[in-house]
Amino acid sequence: MGAHKNAALTVRQREQIHQATREGTASRRHLATRYGVSLTTVQRWAPRPDGHNRPLGRPVGTGTPEPAYEQAVLVERIREPTHRPVRIAHELRPRFACAHRGTVLALLQAHGLTRVVLTDNHMIFTMKYTAHPQRRTAFGRQCQVLGIAHALIAKGKPWRNGFIERSNRTDKAELFTRRHFVDNEERRYYLHLWEMEYNHDWPHQGINNQTPKQRCAQIHPVFATCCIPI
Repeated sequence: MGAHKNAALTVRQREQIHQATREGTASRRHLATRYGVSLTTVQRWAPRPDGHNRPLGRPVGTGTPEPAYEQAVLVERIREPTHRPVRIAHELRPRFACAHRGTVLALLQAHGLTRVVLTDNHMIFTMKYTAHPQRRTAFGRQCQVLGIAHALIAKGKPWRNGFIERSNRTDKAELFTRRHFVDNEERRYYLHLWEMEYNHDWPHQGINNQTPKQRCAQIHPVFATCCIPI
């Protein structure tokens, strides 16, 4: 693919920039002055020997991805479940030249790993650290039914699940340590009342002193008017 008709440099000029940079005959700033372009433009073409534009979008592959690349994508997804496809591709590019956001997304979709839930290692979530690590919890089975990948934080590192841990601390301080519950039914009842108060009446500094309900109405107005109040 040749240069665009409105491109600042011709293909030949791009090749000359690459050659001058490789041979060290001129600095990049001097080349920018010589060709009347910005330093950013020179830095873009200096390491590229061909001088031709590259096609946009996902690179055309040769078919099925290499097993090693596919395995690396899956391992990276489980290791860092919060990373998006573009971040996963960036992490894998030093080892795999074919790493690209599009191919990562395609592999994740093929394995049903586009949705991931991250939890700690409590027995309600996993049996990994019990006497029967091969067994699956009801939570794990439900994730499988819904097509959601279940990832665990590293043991002994609760800060990896910071949002949930912070929420648990607030629930404990504002509800569970202030009231004695007669049974589970009463605990569920007061927990529901507390969730309604937290979402509808409590302003939060992290969202400009708005309540979660007000913030939701700004970002998702349709959802906020249709959802069941919690």
